[in-house]
Amino acid sequence: MAIKIQINGAALQVADLTEGKIVILEPSNSVWYVEKELVVGKIQFYDSNGRQRVTANKFPSVLLSEAVDGDGIAFTESTFRDFVYNNLGSDISSVSPTFIDRMITDGNTVYNNPCA
Repeated sequence: MAIKIQINGAALQVADLTEGKIVILEPSNSVWYVEKELVVGKIQFYDSNGRQRVTANKFPSVLLSEAVDGDGIAFTESTFRDFVYNNLGSDISSVSPTFIDRMITDGNTVYNNPCA
């Protein structure tokens, strides 16, 4: 099985190239991956915000060695993490404002408030 993983607009699109069908088409900001699977050479996505609990069932884990990016280049553990960090899981709409870093200033310099 060959799997193509790419961003299509605002969606994560995962296609099974052997079968010729899309197996995941989900908002990219609500999907993340399982790190413990990646370190053993597998890719497993899940719904990171809990709104749709079926994502993991739609996409069972596949071998990292069978996954390519949108340009057809094989993922490595490192390049897959880069893809994830740059494209997935950035839905801050579900984050409470109390968890967003607050900034403090002395008039000239802005500091992160460690007590926020």
